[in-house]
This record gives sequence, structure tokens and C-alpha cells, in this order.
Amino acid sequence: MKRIGFLFLLFSLFLITTVYSKTLELKSWQIWDFSYNGIHGVCCAVSVKNGEIPVTGLSFEDFTITETLVDEYGNVLSKAEIAPEQREDQFGGIGFWERSVSSSKIDLVFLIDKTGSMADQIESIKSELKEFVNRLEADACDFRVAVLLFEAALLEEPGRKPPDHPFYGAMEMDELLLAIEEIETAGEWHINTWSYDAILFSSQLEFREDSRAVLVVITDTLPETVHGPFWYFSGGSVATKRAVEIALEERGIELEYFQPEESELAHMENYNRLINPALSESNFDHLAGAVSLGWPFKQDLIKVDALPVSESIYYLSWNSGLDEITDYYRKEGFKVEVDVKCGDEHVSLSYSPFFDEEGYLQSSEDYHLPVLDEEGNQLPDKAVEMGLLRELGDLKAFSGNYATKDGVLQLRSVDPGDYLYRLYAYGRSSYSYSTLRLKGTGKISFVQGEVIPDFVVARTGDAFLESVKIRGLMDEFVSNKIAVNESKEFAEKSLKWIDAVASDGLNLREMEALKRVYVSVGAFLNGMAYAAIESERVESDLLQMVRDTRSMTRKAGHRLQGMGSREENRQSIQVSMQLRKLSRHDFLKLPHFVIPNSFRDPGLILSEDGGPLTDNVAFSSDQRVFVLKRAAALRRGC
Repeated sequence: MKRIGFLFLLFSLFLITTVYSKTLELKSWQIWDFSYNGIHGVCCAVSVKNGEIPVTGLSFEDFTITETLVDEYGNVLSKAEIAPEQREDQFGGIGFWERSVSSSKIDLVFLIDKTGSMADQIESIKSELKEFVNRLEADACDFRVAVLLFEAALLEEPGRKPPDHPFYGAMEMDELLLAIEEIETAGEWHINTWSYDAILFSSQLEFREDSRAVLVVITDTLPETVHGPFWYFSGGSVATKRAVEIALEERGIELEYFQPEESELAHMENYNRLINPALSESNFDHLAGAVSLGWPFKQDLIKVDALPVSESIYYLSWNSGLDEITDYYRKEGFKVEVDVKCGDEHVSLSYSPFFDEEGYLQSSEDYHLPVLDEEGNQLPDKAVEMGLLRELGDLKAFSGNYATKDGVLQLRSVDPGDYLYRLYAYGRSSYSYSTLRLKGTGKISFVQGEVIPDFVVARTGDAFLESVKIRGLMDEFVSNKIAVNESKEFAEKSLKWIDAVASDGLNLREMEALKRVYVSVGAFLNGMAYAAIESERVESDLLQMVRDTRSMTRKAGHRLQGMGSREENRQSIQVSMQLRKLSRHDFLKLPHFVIPNSFRDPGLILSEDGGPLTDNVAFSSDQRVFVLKRAAALRRGC
């Protein structure tokens, strides 16, 4: 019996040890910073688990890195543990990052109004943003956060990222908090705000396909649209509510916004609902799917899933401490063996200081990389520049920047290995209505003197953004209250033209034409909106004329009862009945109507208060009445 109990205890201990034993796994590694003398910067990624449960909260002291230089026979030539001062990286830190995240993925862009009227709110916004970022980390969200500031015709990123690539990941907490701290307001208090243009720009950012995509707008005023309020000033917009809806729907993006009630909005000096109701009708609260979170900005109103950690990866980087490597400069058969230890667990990797796995001598080399446009044409001199970046998890560090000559990128002294490339129009201009841009991004490798791929394509930038703008304009153009059949035909032809020119990729000439078209259409739509308002006022006044005329006729008919002959009474009753039946449609088709002789005396036509309407009507010789003062009333709101 004792033996059975002992065996059961032994089995239980074995089971516990098996299920909960710590394991260390090598996920990836690369030479991060190549050096001609063989003393390279190296990085690796490892995971630590207890059974199937990720181990979080480890520090760089929990890992030991040892390098050993051996010859072709396995003889140890040198061995050293990496000292703390050698564990550095291109980002100026200690060469250690933890990326422990759950399955809750979110890519979130904050679009913040930076105009002067936001000055009283900006410190509170910064504090709330920092709390939100800390909440994301505490909830183990697999997040990427971007912060873009906007005003009139301006979009900028407050930190160290370009606006076209503004995301900070879970490994960039310090950089993100620094970017938030550098948020400031600027500009005049009355400046117009580019909320919708900022949304449209953000819709074309590189959101992860398996991530929840969210835009959060923080502003104290109405968005600038094609309807104003400052369309005629510098920085005017042709953005529309419909364009924003199309972009959000097609890209699967959620929109949340913080904005005061209308009575508390800023920049409203030139706004009057009676003059331009289309402006308020284009506000966020009219956007399909947009969610209002009130005012002021409170980070806890943004919902984020808090789930258990499902993946934990540690990134380590260091500079080799084996100075003896230089004694075997470019000699074959030597390799560096690396041992990474965490507790009692080990993982290892090895590399040759000078040669790749196939025996090719590695060195920095020059490359010539053709750049084509979307139609396959070679680009002219200095049309494009390329940035090469090394990647380490969420981190990206520039390794070089190069420009084209005669349509070919001149890549000088590029280290071997894998990179992320980004293409920009020469000068790296930011987005604007007047700017034509080229863009491109992808993976690229430099191996054994060859570059893979052997050419890259510079695509016309902002194609989705600009096509959505004109589609939104055409939609509102057709649905305008005074639009005619010709308007619909024009919109259909325009959209067909856009589809045709974009079918094989937009070149810069076509993009310029597209921009000119939508600015022209925007100007016309802006005028149509005001014309529609005046048309509604005219229609309203004419309708009131019909009501007044019917009322006058009824009262005149009652007064004539008992006066004149039976035939005259019969005629007046017939006129009264006809005018009561007169529809607004019929009335609008007739500039006048006929009355019998019994109405020749203006005193017989009464106003609504029972008084004579002598001053309001005049009679012609053919018994036709022309309304004079109503015509004058049409001009009151103009």
C-alpha cells in the first residue's frame, strides 16, 4: 500500500513538473547592425512559457547572453558573456523589450483639433491620452496608436513619425507618451478645421487586416466641408459627409467623436442656420454609424476589450563582445555561437562573422534599383526617394535614405539582410490639395550582391482618398434639391471617367485632373447648396401666397353674400370654390388668375385681418390681378 502511495506521489510530481515546467523558445534572430570587421549588432526574439501560459514581467536581468567563437573543428577560440553596456540598440535604450499582448487587437487614430480655441482643453486631453495608453498596456491590448493634429489645410504628427506612417506599437510606449506630451495648439482662434479631411486621410493608413480600426475625433467646432463655413478662405475643403461615410464603410473603420453641443461650439461667427443649414446637416451627428461620446474628452468612454495575455515575446539586442573576431578577418570556417539563458532554459543560434550559409562573403555593397510608375514607365530624375528600415517587432529604425537618378535608385553601401522600404515623392511632401505625391512600401532583401525584388513600383499617392472625395461630391451633387436630370447624367459620366482612368492605376497627370475636377465640382455644389436654400424660401413664400389668396377669397365671398344680384353671388361663389381647390402646383404654373366684374372694386378683397387689400393688389383692364408685395417679399431673405 505504501508503495502504491509513493508511486502516486512520484507520478503527481512528474505531472506537475511536466505541465508547469518553464520553456524557452527562439522565435527569430537577425544581424541588426552589420560591421565589415565581423563585430556585428545582433538581435533575437524569444518566448517564455509555463506550460501553455505565457510568462510576463521579466526584465533584461533575467536573461544571460553568452557568445563563443569557434573554428571549423569546434575548438573554442574565445568566449564571453555580454556585459550590460554592450546590450544597446539603435533606439538608445538597454536593448530589451517585452511584448505581452492578448488577442484583443486595436489600431486607433486620434484626430485632434489644434486650433487656438482648443487651448483651454489641450492639457486635459494630453492627460487623458496618457491614461488611455497606460490602460491599453495594463489591459494587454495588442495596440497601435497614432496621434494626428489638424487645423486648416494641415495635418501633422507631434512626435517623430511621418504622418503617412504614424502608428506606435506596444513596444513603443515611451515614444508614444513623448509624442502626446508634445501636442500643442496653434493658429488663430477663428481658423477653420479640417475634421473630415483628417478622417479621409486617416482612412487610407495601413491598418492591420485582423485588427479593429477606430478613429476618434476631438474638436470643439463643426467640420469644414464643401458647404463651409470658410469654403472661400485658404484651407477650404471639398470634403462631404457622404465621402466620409463611403470611406468608413469600405475600410471597415469605426468613428467616435468628442464635440460640444451646438450652443457651445467655437468658430461659429459666420454660421447662421437660416443662411446655410447644410453646414449643420453635415455634422458628425448626421454621419451613419458615428458614435458621439460627448464633451469634454474622457478616455474611459472609449471601450477596449481586456483579455488575458495570449502571447509574450521578449526582444534582445546586443553588440558582440568578441574582439578576437578581427584576428580572423574574412577567414572561412569560423562561427559565433550564441547561448541565451533564462533560468535553467537555454536556446542557441550561430552565424559566421564574414560569410553567409552558402559561403558568400558578406559586405556592404552598392545597388541600382529601377523605380516604375503604375503604368510601368520609368520615373524621371529625382522623382522619388527611398527609406530603408530595419524591423524589430513594432520597432523600425532607418538604415539609409536614397534618391533616384534617371529613374534608378542609387543605393550606396547597403548592408546585407532584410529590410522594409518606403517610397516618397522627392522632398517627402505632406498631403495637401495642391500636392501630387508618390508612395510605396514593401519588403526588400539584399543577398549575395542581388536585390530582391529587382524593381519597385511608386504608386500615385492618396488615390483612395481623392476618389472617395469625388464620389461623395457626386452623390451630394445628384441628391441636391434643385438638381436636374442633367446633373445626374454629369455625375454618371464623371464616375465612369474616374473608373476608367483608375483601372490601370492613376498616374500623376490623371491625379492632377482628378483634383481639378473635384475642386470645380465642389465650388459648384457649394453654390447649389445656397441656391437650394433660396429656392426653398421662394417655394415657401409662394405657398403662403396660395394660402393668403384662398383666405381672401373666402372672406370676400362671405361679404358679397346679400350684395348684388343672384348672378353676381353665384359668380363669386364659383370663384371662391375654384380658388379653394387650386393646388400649389397649379398656382405655381400661373402668374395670375381671372376674377369676375363683381371683384372690380379692390375694397371687396379683404386681408386676413378683415381689412381691405387695396395696397396689395392691382387690376388690369382684362380683369387680371397681379400680386405685387408678395414678389417683393421673395427678396427679403436674399
